Amino acid sequence: MSEEKIYKISNGKISAEIGENGAQLKSFKDENGKEYMWCADPKIWGESSPILFPVCGAVKDKKIIYDGKDYAIPYHGFACLNKFMCKEYTENTLELYITETETTLSYYPFRFKFSVRFEIKDNFMCVSFITENTDDKKIYFSAGAHDGFALPGGLEDYDVVFDEVEDLNRIILDGKYCSYNREHVETEGRTLHMKYTHFLNDSLVFDNIKSKGLQLLHKDTKKGVRVDFPDFKFLVMWTLQDAPYLCIEPWNGLPDFVDSDMKIEHKVGIFSLEPGKKQIFTRKITPVM
Repeated sequence: MSEEKIYKISNGKISAEIGENGAQLKSFKDENGKEYMWCADPKIWGESSPILFPVCGAVKDKKIIYDGKDYAIPYHGFACLNKFMCKEYTENTLELYITETETTLSYYPFRFKFSVRFEIKDNFMCVSFITENTDDKKIYFSAGAHDGFALPGGLEDYDVVFDEVEDLNRIILDGKYCSYNREHVETEGRTLHMKYTHFLNDSLVFDNIKSKGLQLLHKDTKKGVRVDFPDFKFLVMWTLQDAPYLCIEPWNGLPDFVDSDMKIEHKVGIFSLEPGKKQIFTRKITPVM
């Protein structure tokens, strides 16, 4: 197998490295060389920032139904499984993309172009998911981020600080599916103190977030990273027990609910696009120094 191509972009203040496989963000550093991304240690979690498309999370019975036919689709979709092609590569900008193949058509019956654009501007980086309908019929899709941020010292040394005071009620997962049960998650003002016990039932899944931005900060130094997600409806957080990272995951889509009929057009949070149309979801990542 050939070695993966790694793209590097920088503006002298911020630098990033992105792999062609899955368009994963592998490195994000500030002007002092501090690394913010999880190192993808295969002994713990061998990813750093997988991209979720055209579904987010699990689909019931591992399939979607469209026009009366069943299509087996991978968990989180297939973007993370594909080698992306390059459309644009400059000093501070990179745009990668995939289109349908015979393989993707076997589990997702739509023609599309899905692009990921990374742009470093001043002291932050914008990452945009661009979905285009190249089919002759309406397509259905979700897209989500899964950025793993490194937490030296461990999760419980950190807080998540929302832009607004939140009344947090997580969706309780039934296996990998969403149930209709909720559990209140206690905050202190705008602050959610991170605890490994939050993740005993997999992820924190929120569908009622008012904030469109948050900061992941060390409790003592108040340094860390800020994530803005103005175009996303849902927010997921995830880590493994005792692992020194936290995934901040703005999603436009959710795992199937326990009673899903598996029809893709009925999925909660699903987006649709008419032929020739385009949808863009952008998030922004900023070091807090």
